[in-house]
Amino acid sequence: MKIDSEGRIIEFAEKPKGEALQAMKVDTAVLGLDEEKAKEMPYIASMGIYVVGKDVMMKLLREEFQQANDFGSEVIPGATAIGMKVQA
Repeated sequence: MKIDSEGRIIEFAEKPKGEALQAMKVDTAVLGLDEEKAKEMPYIASMGIYVVGKDVMMKLLREEFQQANDFGSEVIPGATAIGMKVQA
């Protein structure tokens, strides 16, 4: 996933490879890594653990993504695409 300077998710891709993976590099120092570690580890991965408010989840599933089958590949990218603030 790609984040902004506040740690908000701005792009999410399910298991990117090649150029798509390279495009996901971010400054992980924003998450507390020192400069050296941030250069060594420029990627952020989702472990499939999400915290979502009940009202937000109901809105996403009932109104925005009624046909979604996968949270990681459909709902998270969709939420960021419609301008929701999704935090890493």
